[in-house]
Amino acid sequence: MESRKKRWLIPVLLACIFGLLTGGAYTYWAGTVSNPTAYNDSETVVIGRGQDVTTELDVSKVLASQGKKLVPAGKTAVSIGGTSENVESFDVTYTVKWQESGSADVIDASDNVTGTLAVTETHEIEGAAEHNGLVGVEVTPTSTQIKADGESVTVTVKVTLAEPATKAAYDAIVGQNIKVNLTFAVTQA
Repeated sequence: MESRKKRWLIPVLLACIFGLLTGGAYTYWAGTVSNPTAYNDSETVVIGRGQDVTTELDVSKVLASQGKKLVPAGKTAVSIGGTSENVESFDVTYTVKWQESGSADVIDASDNVTGTLAVTETHEIEGAAEHNGLVGVEVTPTSTQIKADGESVTVTVKVTLAEPATKAAYDAIVGQNIKVNLTFAVTQA
C-alpha cells in the first residue's frame, strides 16, 4: 500500500512543480500596482485661414525613440525592462494658436474675433484594429473658445493602454504601433 502512495505522489509533485515553473514564468503584465509612470512631450499647432489642421501622433515611435514602451497601469515594474523602459501613459501638450495667414494684416487681437476650437481624435493599433478599444485617449479640452491672433490655447492628450483580457489579445497587440489622429478645427462665432 505504501509503495502505491509513493508512485502516485511522485507524478503529482512533478506536475505541481512544472505548473509553478511555467505559470510563474509566463505572465503578461501580472503583478502589483506601482506608482504611475508617464512620458510627456509638447507640440505647437497653428490654425490659419479657415482650414482644419490634422496631425498624426505615432505613440509607439515617439516612445521607442526614448527607449520606452506603453504598458497598462500598474504593469511597469513587471513588464520586460521594468520601470526604466516602460510608461503607463503618454502625455502630449499642444499649444494651439488661431492666426491669420497670408501677407495682409486684416485681423489682430484687438478686433476680438472669437471662435470655437474643437479637437477630435481617432486611434488605432496598427495590425490589430479589433483591439483598438484597449487604447484610451483623453483630450482636454475637446472644445473651447479661441481668439484670432490672440492668446494660444493649451490642449493636452493622454494616451493609455488597458490590460488585454486574454493571451490572444496580448499576442495580437504586442509590438504593434499605436497611432492617434488629431484634428484641430476652428469655427468662427
